[in-house]
Amino acid sequence: MSDSLEDLARTMRSIDTTLKELAAFLAMGKKGIANETHALALLIELGPDIAAIADRIGVHRSTVYRWPKFMEQVDRVRRAGVSASG
Repeated sequence: MSDSLEDLARTMRSIDTTLKELAAFLAMGKKGIANETHALALLIELGPDIAAIADRIGVHRSTVYRWPKFMEQVDRVRRAGVSASG
């Protein structure tokens, strides 16, 4: 596997782990995690296009910037060289 594919695979595994962590918090009744979880799922689908992700969730894009787990994954996706268009 090429280095970029390995980086992308590691990034996707990291997003998956983060989704599982957020799902665990949600199961414990923590509010506000559902949108961040949805945003992480959309990160896989849409790439690191924060405006498009915020629009799909129905929140202002500035809200998304306040989600540290999500922004960490956005940075990872960007470092892996994934564009907003895939």
